[in-house]
Amino acid sequence: MPGSEDRTAEILARAEAGDTEMLLMAESSGVADRARWLLRAAQGESETGSRRLAQFRPALEEAARGGDADSQNVLGGVLLALDENATEAAAWFRKAADSGSNEARRSLGYLCVQGDGVAQDLAKARELFLAAASEGDVIAAHNLGVFCLEEGEGPPDLPEAIHWLRFAADGGVDEAAAKLGDVLSDLDRDEEALFWYERAAELGHIAAMLATGCWYRDGIGTSENRVVAVKWFLRMLEHHNFDGVHEVFQIAPLMRDSEIREGGRLAGREPEAEKIIQMCNSGAGHPPPHGGSVTGATLISSSGYSKMSDSVD
Repeated sequence: MPGSEDRTAEILARAEAGDTEMLLMAESSGVADRARWLLRAAQGESETGSRRLAQFRPALEEAARGGDADSQNVLGGVLLALDENATEAAAWFRKAADSGSNEARRSLGYLCVQGDGVAQDLAKARELFLAAASEGDVIAAHNLGVFCLEEGEGPPDLPEAIHWLRFAADGGVDEAAAKLGDVLSDLDRDEEALFWYERAAELGHIAAMLATGCWYRDGIGTSENRVVAVKWFLRMLEHHNFDGVHEVFQIAPLMRDSEIREGGRLAGREPEAEKIIQMCNSGAGHPPPHGGSVTGATLISSSGYSKMSDSVD
């Protein structure tokens, strides 16, 4: 979830500083939930989170040994993410999966795909992803959709992949929406592809923001709309990515000042839009060097639009 690591770190820091409300929030959850919360903070490089997790780990291990499936799953996550011990992680994921944990099923499925900590077993991976996805786990649904596209000896199972990617995208998984856009684009279903690229962009997927902006700029899957293109290019600044600004400078000479302003307004980036207008009108307008890189693999095709290619999470 975007920003969750920052929020967790903030709560931990405020709790340690004596904020009673935050302290109660940090201390009131159950063993598995608290450990999951601390793990998220530790993965976000929170020193407080890492220290608290180390202190809390014996309680987590005790709960896991006692048969609590959620604790077994979180312990597997700690072993995999922090200890880099995939073999022990897989053992705990398996215990939790056998008890019905969907998080553990998809985590073990991922290890089965990679052959990490366990022998590679694609059939088992698919079984685990399907079991979790069928019970509503949207991350497992995303993984299953990607699995249907990329694994196996035969051609991709496109109908199955589209079904599960759509399920995950509808559940708010930005990577699934972006991947679904790629699949539909490859099938020349451009209007549908743009819909899912834009959905991914709305969910915060940076490469999808770039793709959506380029498609509106070029009129792919829709009528040409430079104002909406500017909106999505400038929205990339929310993630400290300046590739979109470069694209705005490219199309600004083809636009009226009012159109650039409207794109900036839609993006919530009026000051940046005004600065671009000033630079262009002063004769100083030129595409600056790219100030950031797009998150994820981005392929810029010869037709000028962007596509994402994402792996199983």
